[in-house]
Amino acid sequence: MVLNWISMPTNILVVDDEPSIVDTVSAIFEAAGYNTSCAYSGEEAIAKARECRPNLLLCDIMMPDLNGFQVALRIKTAFPECRIVFFSAHTPRTKLWLQEFDPEFAGNDYPFDFLAKPINPGLLLQKVQEALQS
Repeated sequence: MVLNWISMPTNILVVDDEPSIVDTVSAIFEAAGYNTSCAYSGEEAIAKARECRPNLLLCDIMMPDLNGFQVALRIKTAFPECRIVFFSAHTPRTKLWLQEFDPEFAGNDYPFDFLAKPINPGLLLQKVQEALQS
């Protein structure tokens, strides 16, 4: 008997309070063959995650309702296998900054990566591929 391996689609949840960024990043992912869901706030991201069950969360850090770390913590708790990549114009440089900014997220020691805005599409796809393979 021959077994056909069906690869599961990769679902990426893109979250930012700037719609143009979400739409642009989502188009990059769609062109690369990923399934994407979009959210324009932290609360919307939590709701969308329940629907799409993301393999990877790409999330802005500074948002008005929930910050990216709060969003990631809630999603990671519900979906432990979800990988996390943050992107921001204010990319943190140290773990100390993370501890001061959001000690609850920092205390969980989740693996994550950062990308600086503006985002280079090639680097974005490379970081996502690396995160999904880890």
